[in-house]
Amino acid sequence: MRSILFVCLGNICRSPTAEGLMLNHLAAAGLANRIRVDSAGTGGWHAGEPPDRRTIAAARKHGVDLMPLRARQVRTADFSDFDLIVGMDRQNVADLRRLAPKASWTSCAPEMDQAASG
Repeated sequence: MRSILFVCLGNICRSPTAEGLMLNHLAAAGLANRIRVDSAGTGGWHAGEPPDRRTIAAARKHGVDLMPLRARQVRTADFSDFDLIVGMDRQNVADLRRLAPKASWTSCAPEMDQAASG
């Protein structure tokens, strides 16, 4: 695996937190330069904004700096550019399925159905 995208609704709380945590874990393991990590939202109304101030404060308490991150919306290219796309809840997974080109779900649809129902 070379790339992971975390996706929530607006990309200002859950998905940037997941991105920041993963970046910290990868750095601690010496893998920061080997795996690309990003986050996005299914909606674009926060595009260009930093994570929510409460999210930044909570992450900072755990040694995670989210200040450099900026929200963006999921792009069609993300479905081919990332090896793994993680929807942060069932609705995000459903929204990703709706946004994704049909061909991108062919090989992972059964796994996604299991994850969304479990």
